[in-house]
Amino acid sequence: MKKLIAFLNLIRWKNLVVLILAQGFLHFMIIQKLVFAVGVELPLRYYQLGILILSTVLIAAAGNIFNDITDIKVDKINKPKEVIIGQFIKVKTAIFWAWMFNGIGFALALILSYQLQLIQLALIHVMVILLLKRYSESFKNKVLVGNLLIALFTGLSIFLVYLYNLVSIINDPIIFVGLQKQLPFIFNLSSAYVFFAFLSNLIREITKDAEDIEGDEIFGIQTFSVAYGTEKAVLLMRSLNAFLAISLSYFVYYSFKMNWIYLAVYLIVAVLIPVFYFEWTARKAKLKTDFMDLSFLSKIIMLAGILSMQVFSLQF
Repeated sequence: MKKLIAFLNLIRWKNLVVLILAQGFLHFMIIQKLVFAVGVELPLRYYQLGILILSTVLIAAAGNIFNDITDIKVDKINKPKEVIIGQFIKVKTAIFWAWMFNGIGFALALILSYQLQLIQLALIHVMVILLLKRYSESFKNKVLVGNLLIALFTGLSIFLVYLYNLVSIINDPIIFVGLQKQLPFIFNLSSAYVFFAFLSNLIREITKDAEDIEGDEIFGIQTFSVAYGTEKAVLLMRSLNAFLAISLSYFVYYSFKMNWIYLAVYLIVAVLIPVFYFEWTARKAKLKTDFMDLSFLSKIIMLAGILSMQVFSLQF
């Protein structure tokens, strides 16, 4: 049982659950809801959506394993109680599962892209596999490069749900013609959530680097906090958070304009207020515990933003 729990923690099962929720909500609460509103049924089948989600989850899990393999020494300083590889799971075993997950994830992507008659879609999954492997080896040691890569992967994982739906719609000329007016709106709304996922995740990645500065400095990992200090890191995360607040404020205004009252109120209470609280709290952040609290708060903000899709679906 201990090894099973350790393995689940190794692949970051909580983060994977959030990813599954984000992908599932975008499909069922946004895309499907808007398509059903005009009396059209999505051509992407549920089992195909399941294949897509499983593929991205397995690839993400593999990326987490590779990251922990290269971070064994650093984690012994930054998170001594959370070190898994070498204590509960052997390095060789971890490597085996990482490549196994990547292999299955790619195979699933290949099957799905073949079914949708656009095999090139599988190349996106290959690119992500290679970039995540490269991230664990070198990209995370470069200022902001690793942060941007992880944030982009998070946003891309959600965007893939829209992309695969779009391809399946284009493959059916009758449905494609019937959704001509809806598709731009679906794209814009999907892009808004993808942007939120990207930006909120980027803020969290920078916050986590500030939290782990002690071990990163010792092993020469050039995160933004190590290169420029925590004060400038706080300034950066606050600037990005302020931009997030402005973007959310516009979306709240747009929601009121569209008479999406439930969504607007939810965004103010569950997302915008925590974002403002993050901004206020980050001003005084100096200690490791401060950044741990901010990291947890940023995760709450991300989850609240994802759950807003369910509130959006109530408007239809």
